[in-house]
Amino acid sequence: MNMGNQKIFHKTIYDLKSLSKILTIVNFNNIKKYNWRETCHSDFDDHSQAYWPHMDKTKGTLISLNVECVK
Repeated sequence: MNMGNQKIFHKTIYDLKSLSKILTIVNFNNIKKYNWRETCHSDFDDHSQAYWPHMDKTKGTLISLNVECVK
């Protein structure tokens, strides 16, 4: 999103394809989604575990795009 000469990225929505394209342009590689349940921080309720409806981690929809990559 552009506002004049200022780019506002926190109001932008990405899917894996569009985010991977941007990350590749800035020299990231090995771009892949990760499962928050398989991380060392799975015990912490952070945004990698954002579900709709809130906190319904069994029947809800995960709304975070969890991506890891290497620079």
